Amino acid sequence: MAGSFDLDAIGNITTPSQTRGYAYEADVTCAAGNRTLPHAVSAAGADSYGYDCNGHMTMQIENGVTYTQTFDAENRPTAVQTITGTTRFIYDGNRIVQVGPDGSRVIYVNALTEIEYPVVPAPPPTGTHTVTKQTDTNDGACNADCSLREASRAANANSNADYRL
Repeated sequence: MAGSFDLDAIGNITTPSQTRGYAYEADVTCAAGNRTLPHAVSAAGADSYGYDCNGHMTMQIENGVTYTQTFDAENRPTAVQTITGTTRFIYDGNRIVQVGPDGSRVIYVNALTEIEYPVVPAPPPTGTHTVTKQTDTNDGACNADCSLREASRAANANSNADYRL
């Protein structure tokens, strides 16, 4: 390998000959017997990274875009959040559904088959509806100026149905 680099006390590369510098997390002590994380890169150039006590990358900022990842008790990713929204993952022992920020879904049937359900916007309503106001002359028929409620009653005068508008 051409170039040079410096190592820290435990052997991590800290200064390669390239234009990017690297920084590593200080030892992060975790509760309940979880390990420390001296190996995790916390910065590379202008990019930065954060980790949980299981070693999962929970936050990354790359090229000014922030990603936040969450994990469940079985160490599976449950969500990835970006400026455009959150993508969620649903499990039943295996990852079976991915729900995008727009509501689109990918269903994982098995290792070789996945079904995509994109969000299809509803078409705008078309056509016109005309309402004409008529008057009721109390003869059971709807004449000029009667309301929609009265028109409904007149149309259903001989019916037991109760139509409400």
